[in-house]
Amino acid sequence: MGLNLTDIKTLAVKELCYSCLIEDSVTEIPKPNFDLSIGKLAVGIGRTIISQNINSNNKRYIVLSSLYLLKAIISNSETKLLLLGEAKKYLRDFSLSGRVGEIAQGINYLFFQERLNFIEIVDFKIFVRRYINKYPKGSPDFIMTSVPGNNVILESKGNWTNYPRTNLKNSVKSGLEQCEKGYAWLNSNLYSISISKFYTSVVRLKDDNTRWTELIYVDPEYSNIENKQKEITFLHFSTWFYFIGLEGIAERLKDFKNIRSIDVENLTFNEESILGDDFILFDIEATKENYLSCLFACDAQKARFQFGMSKKVWNCLFDIADYKDNTRNTIYDLKPYSGKGLDLFKDGTLIRYK
Repeated sequence: MGLNLTDIKTLAVKELCYSCLIEDSVTEIPKPNFDLSIGKLAVGIGRTIISQNINSNNKRYIVLSSLYLLKAIISNSETKLLLLGEAKKYLRDFSLSGRVGEIAQGINYLFFQERLNFIEIVDFKIFVRRYINKYPKGSPDFIMTSVPGNNVILESKGNWTNYPRTNLKNSVKSGLEQCEKGYAWLNSNLYSISISKFYTSVVRLKDDNTRWTELIYVDPEYSNIENKQKEITFLHFSTWFYFIGLEGIAERLKDFKNIRSIDVENLTFNEESILGDDFILFDIEATKENYLSCLFACDAQKARFQFGMSKKVWNCLFDIADYKDNTRNTIYDLKPYSGKGLDLFKDGTLIRYK
């Protein structure tokens, strides 16, 4: 029996004491476990890869090659999120490290969105090159934005080991150094965006069912600086529309342009109340080229999906005149949810499994 997109997997979460990194020992603070569906993980991986390859004409194939492998590398025999040990035999070292990094980024994307409330995420290099045609070597992975509008930097790390502490401290320190480099570079070269703080998060994937896959993050304390950045909002949601097969809308948002009436005149959708909030649900036929359907085209599941988004988010993207300073506090007041054939993300996007 293969993976089911509605299966819920669990991983352990710990926070590292930032000040303890200068000491020989590292203090790990246990946090509540984090649950995610396989469908959400697929979306997290897909959207972070799209963000990194948003200007590539081949991004669809890049994403699908990673998601196909996901079906062969995740164990379906445990409620814990575990990899299949045998996968190491058919993945070469360079492919293995790349795939582990992609899974880690997808997990971090979902964790920081749902647990730490950083709703929007865009690739660091792609974003800064919109303003200046250079970026620092060894730059961090992502810029994220919270509900109040605080921009932060995230460096995502991933490894596959059944040993609990192998190179953990070095991975964290390396990630923080990349963040510090990116932070200093932005302050010197790009004044239109302010960074409040930066995070490093290490996902330690396991294949031993006596252990837990862990997400371990460091949160250096800095003061919050509000910075409303609608361009980040546009880039963030462009990855969603690419993922669900509505590339015309995605292209508009990628170019920092709001959606116009002419862009949706041939798009069929309806409104529906779900879990107490109003949503726009796109016609299944209109999004038939979505990445998940391509992924399962030859699968026995023959899955069908309906995609949608919060009406408040849709209205914000549709008419940028509605984008006010308090917009973020009202459009992102949803709670993430997985169950009963539905995945609802913190940014207001959703998948309904038919």
